[in-house]
Amino acid sequence: RVAQGNKEALREIYEIHAKKVYNMIFNRFNDQYLADDMTQDVFLTVYDKSITFRGDSQVSTWIYRIAFNKCLDELRRRKKTSTHKPSYQILEYEDDKTSPVSLSTILVAIDGLKQSQKDAFTLVYLDKISQQEAAEILNMNIKAFESLLYRARISLQKILSKTKDS
Repeated sequence: RVAQGNKEALREIYEIHAKKVYNMIFNRFNDQYLADDMTQDVFLTVYDKSITFRGDSQVSTWIYRIAFNKCLDELRRRKKTSTHKPSYQILEYEDDKTSPVSLSTILVAIDGLKQSQKDAFTLVYLDKISQQEAAEILNMNIKAFESLLYRARISLQKILSKTKDS
């Protein structure tokens, strides 16, 4: 319906997916204005490219892939212009000072992962996207994705154990 110019259909898609897209972007850049702008840009792209949607995947997967690619584009742009490192946050949780490892320590450790592991880990655990959808977003089969996610958890565990020992 969006491909046929139905703006009501676009509004429905926006209402269903905008919060998750916004959180995905905010989790990577910790900038609400950038997240607002990029979220709008994602849905403009959805509207503009809706004619190219073939239905090979779920609409949500297609939208999150667009958002993920826009995040990668922004990271590349920032890498060219500065030494900015993304700072991940979890919107719903607060740092628990009583835990053996603080949330901020975990977020710094996530930044220490290889990019492919960081992408897999953040899609599943921070963006709360299913493993199947995350695999599709990263253009991987599910078994390869599960292996990547496993390696990410092991790497994160090693980074955190070094942090804990320090």
